Amino acid sequence: MLLRSVQGMRFHIKDLSLADNGRYKINVDGATSHSVFAAAAVIRNSIGAIIAYQTWFSAQPLSSGLSIEADIRAFFVGFEVVVLLHLSGFQIEGDTSLVVDFINGKDSAIPWQIRPLALDCKYLKVNNNEAIVQHVRADANSVEHSLARSSLSCGVSRLWVSDFPLFVIEAAEADMPQTDVDLSSA
Repeated sequence: MLLRSVQGMRFHIKDLSLADNGRYKINVDGATSHSVFAAAAVIRNSIGAIIAYQTWFSAQPLSSGLSIEADIRAFFVGFEVVVLLHLSGFQIEGDTSLVVDFINGKDSAIPWQIRPLALDCKYLKVNNNEAIVQHVRADANSVEHSLARSSLSCGVSRLWVSDFPLFVIEAAEADMPQTDVDLSSA
């Protein structure tokens, strides 16, 4: 968020990187609280507009308290939405490099309790040979994190394809690509 009271400085407002023309971008994130967890996936088109999002909530305890389970579940939810909406030409981004590395075929120390779910994600990526799975900084995943937190607090799993709630629209607008702002002339 930009502080307008600071003068004489140049800030770069956080940008959402867009998918290539004709492709889709799915950002995913998980959230935990006590022993429950939630996940969210947001699907954007190549101009950055949200076309769908899905949240997923689980009241069953995390496997041995492993918070990484929420992030693996988020990738799985992202792949689920791709299948439900029959999308091709997409990239999925998440902020847990361990999970991204595993899905991309690199050796990663995924705990055995949640390895089957991680293997499902890896299989789904292999079967979608146009899929790109990559790491993104946590601050570039704010909308997805907010949705996962909301799902966590409400205990709700839901797929939205239109008529998004206002808080989703506002958060998505805040994430839209912007340009550098020069406050030195302010």
